[in-house]
Amino acid sequence: MARVKTTPASRKTGKKKAARASTSTPRSQQSPGRRRAQQEEPQEAEEEEEEAAAAPETQGRKKRRNKAGTVALREIRQFQRSSKLLIPAAPFMRCVRQITQQFSTEVSRWTPEAVVALQEAAEECLVHLFEDGMLCAIHARRVTLMTKDIQLARRLGGIGRPW
Repeated sequence: MARVKTTPASRKTGKKKAARASTSTPRSQQSPGRRRAQQEEPQEAEEEEEEAAAAPETQGRKKRRNKAGTVALREIRQFQRSSKLLIPAAPFMRCVRQITQQFSTEVSRWTPEAVVALQEAAEECLVHLFEDGMLCAIHARRVTLMTKDIQLARRLGGIGRPW
């Protein structure tokens, strides 16, 4: 016998099923065709109850949706207006410590001003790289920024490995 997933609507009709099962013949004595017919009847009743319950909810106002790209443009304007740093301070500090350990074991302490200056410079560099990558994507008549755009921007800017 297959399992049936219970839903809140089917729980309401559970008492009716129990009443029907007690008045009918045991399952072992029923024919397979009759068992299938009895299983289909409650499912149809459940679907009708769900539709009736869903009708009042859909009659209300629909949730207002913005056009594609509107939220992205709003976020861009918000970030352009703000002057706060976008990279969280703690993960950036861990990254700075890890890179410092790779190059020098003697330097282990950073002043907070130095870390903030380094973070501002790193964010400026990343923003500039994304701007150049976006120009490469627009030049290729695309709106989506891809890794090949960033690679081309790095190559043209002379950043990274010597080409």
